Amino acid sequence: MACFQIISLNIDIFLLFSALIGLCYFGVIAWLTSGWRKIPEFAGKPGSSSCGMSVLIAARDEDHTLPGLIKDLEEQSFPPDRFEVLIIDDHSLNPVSSLSAVRNTSLQNLQVLSLPMGETGKKLALIQGARRSRFDYLLLTDADCRVHKDWIASFAAFQKQTGADLIIGLVDQTVRSGLLSLFFRLEFLSLIITGAGSAAKKHPTLCNGANLCVAKTLYLNIRKNLKLEERSGDDVFLLHAVKQVPNARIQVLKGQTSKVSTTSPETMGQFLKQRIRWASKSPSYTDRDTIALSLLVLLFNAVLVLLLGFSFFKSGYWPWLIALISGKLTVDGYMLTSGLNFFGRKRQSILLPLFELIYPFYLTLAAVTSQLFPSRWKGRSEL
Repeated sequence: MACFQIISLNIDIFLLFSALIGLCYFGVIAWLTSGWRKIPEFAGKPGSSSCGMSVLIAARDEDHTLPGLIKDLEEQSFPPDRFEVLIIDDHSLNPVSSLSAVRNTSLQNLQVLSLPMGETGKKLALIQGARRSRFDYLLLTDADCRVHKDWIASFAAFQKQTGADLIIGLVDQTVRSGLLSLFFRLEFLSLIITGAGSAAKKHPTLCNGANLCVAKTLYLNIRKNLKLEERSGDDVFLLHAVKQVPNARIQVLKGQTSKVSTTSPETMGQFLKQRIRWASKSPSYTDRDTIALSLLVLLFNAVLVLLLGFSFFKSGYWPWLIALISGKLTVDGYMLTSGLNFFGRKRQSILLPLFELIYPFYLTLAAVTSQLFPSRWKGRSEL
């Protein structure tokens, strides 16, 4: 009898813990969404600016994506004498093929650099580009991105208006055919909105290296705090390092001309490998806001997975599971619908119930796998 009482007590404690974690999750997501919604769309007109921009692109075997980005950079409305483009080759397996896209470009302000032997990785590539740059602000993007013709002008105008030291730009994903691509985009936008919302609330946690602007002097001063021993995390560790600088100003640029689009994974395997790679760096986080948010999201989704498993053995768990999933669908749906209002394709919100069913399993799997197996990226181990 005592044994059953202990089991019953443990069950009650677990349900109480589940309810507490759920309430915390609902409150935090609502808080982040309010942060996202309070960010005004930038209405400044791109024009002349006192600051110049150095666009840095770390590339490794990007011969199939660079041509599109270079074409966009050729068409920029920003004065050509006020920006430059630096492509830093990170030991491409076929450097001639990878950088063939730059041969026939009309860009007069483009440099192609190569990392020296003994130095590898995106962080070191960007640091080298920063050292060789000639303007005061660094605009970072990836080789597989596409940008608007007013992209550089928008960042320059925003920096002039706000005086920001680090500007978090927004990133969208191109949608391929099929439900998987739509799931990938919704999951990606949830991260983008979370990062923007937390920054608007003065507790920035996440950003994406495909669209960032940082003061050159600040970047070079904090380069030793970017956790160079970690191959990935060029963006989030930059954000965390800037947060530690007294009086550093971090702003979110929310505008249609300043956002960039990037390619989505083609398969579920590619998607999981990418997310596992992102999650693998989490043990190196030291930022309290990011650690707290990451743990809360992981715990809540793990609780949902456990509740589902327990529900097959005890029917009394089903009401709790349904209540938590309903609450998650409500707050997550509010966040993603708010995001889709800005990013477009609002009709994708009808997929939210399916997204909510898949997400807890995917997140739990990615979190566990990332700590058990070393990830690889472009032929390199992340360890």
